[in-house]
Amino acid sequence: LNVSLGEHRSSLLSGDDIAAADMIFCFDEFIRSELLQRHPQAQAKTFRFGMLSPRGKVTVDDPFGGDLSTFQDAYAQIKATLDGSSKLFDLTVPDRTALPL
Repeated sequence: LNVSLGEHRSSLLSGDDIAAADMIFCFDEFIRSELLQRHPQAQAKTFRFGMLSPRGKVTVDDPFGGDLSTFQDAYAQIKATLDGSSKLFDLTVPDRTALPL
């Protein structure tokens, strides 16, 4: 889809990242559990990414180490969830650029 990930690098969430986040989405329960063990204060704002999907799995399987088909399945699930949830967020999340500072 013409998206370059050449500059992308994963990183650990810091306490500052957690405090600054309005919502945190995890692809699977293992990652969510690990995050909450390290940052229990994030409980109320940590969700499973797949919960945004109007249908389908709640878990997005990590394609790391899998074949091309495994990656394509995970990517398709992520894309479908984002495409489907964009209308939800348009209706429920205020436009922060319009809020007074």
